[in-house]
Amino acid sequence: MSTNLTGVTSLTFHNNQALKGAMLARFCAHLEAGRVKGLPNTWNGETGSVIGCATESDDLAVWTTALGLPKWLALLIDAVAAGQGTPEAFALAGRPTLEAIPVGVDLERAGSEFVLKLLADIGIWLGKAAPHVPLSEVLATVTALHEAVLAGKRPEAADWRAARRAAMAVADSCTGHSIEQLMASTVEAAGWDASHSPTMITDVMRAWVNAYSAYALLDAGWTAADEANVYVRLKEMHDRFLKDNPESKRTVFEHYAEQYPAEEERLRWRMRTAREAVSTANAMVSTMLLAVLQAHSVD
Repeated sequence: MSTNLTGVTSLTFHNNQALKGAMLARFCAHLEAGRVKGLPNTWNGETGSVIGCATESDDLAVWTTALGLPKWLALLIDAVAAGQGTPEAFALAGRPTLEAIPVGVDLERAGSEFVLKLLADIGIWLGKAAPHVPLSEVLATVTALHEAVLAGKRPEAADWRAARRAAMAVADSCTGHSIEQLMASTVEAAGWDASHSPTMITDVMRAWVNAYSAYALLDAGWTAADEANVYVRLKEMHDRFLKDNPESKRTVFEHYAEQYPAEEERLRWRMRTAREAVSTANAMVSTMLLAVLQAHSVD
């Protein structure tokens, strides 16, 4: 069950282009001075995150009241920027996103639009994996709730709660750290109304990045059996060489490389692939956010 959204909505920058211009000027001045730093949601009076430098405050009320922008967007912009790898990339990632925020539109429901893009990917990955009916069902339920929000309705709190509980049950039933569990955790994170939980969209994004990394590994040929074998081997190395020799300066990985060189090299490949996947995923969410903002442009 859902109700239609009513009441006063906030237009971005209060429909005032000058407010956006002033925000961009503040941010660009800090960017050029090297004062945009990598810790999200911060401002210490001199340096800060993307949003901190854009508002010269660590109080999100400034973002919402002075600029007419939703809290979820501030949190997501900083989180997406923080995922870009280096301090320089973090700083630079903020500028095109801030520039893409349109003037004079209501972006409150656009958070669900962004979440739906992430959930659509979960559906694609599910289609390529082994059938998982419970996960498919809860994905459909949470997707429908966000589609309702996007259509101007407000699903009841009980509906969100039931969806979260169902997704949590699915996640709990999956093998730990499996692609299925990571996908279910993403769906579970999406089981909130962004208007009541501004952190939800950032939580979904982070869970999606983890799921993407696992999916990329699976797609590249790294299996659940491979993952389990690594833990077996590392325990074996610990029991054989370190358990009774606590003064040893060597690590389980050094022993692993000596005893099982081919497996250890494959593990190195797995770690490189995972790092590359996380980098790719963070670039993808940045592109998705830009697409959502640009889709609402009234220019």
